[in-house]
Amino acid sequence: MSARQRRALPPPANRRDDGLLAATLDAAATVTAEVAGPLPGTLTVDLDAGYDYQTCRQVLAARGMVGQTPPVGSQRPSRLAAGG
Repeated sequence: MSARQRRALPPPANRRDDGLLAATLDAAATVTAEVAGPLPGTLTVDLDAGYDYQTCRQVLAARGMVGQTPPVGSQRPSRLAAGG
């Protein structure tokens, strides 16, 4: 397994993974830029409610992005219900 593949592995379950947010956003931006070029304007990133706190908002803001999390108490539609 190469070093690049090891960096892409998710953390084990029930572990805080917010420390991976910056690296994940940077990797996604690099791939997007290589494929589609730079994206215009402010990007909105859909996040799990576990990322709705100041540190994550600062990571997003430093990259010209904003986070969107579901309202407290709401449930996202099931993929099966949505046909996916």
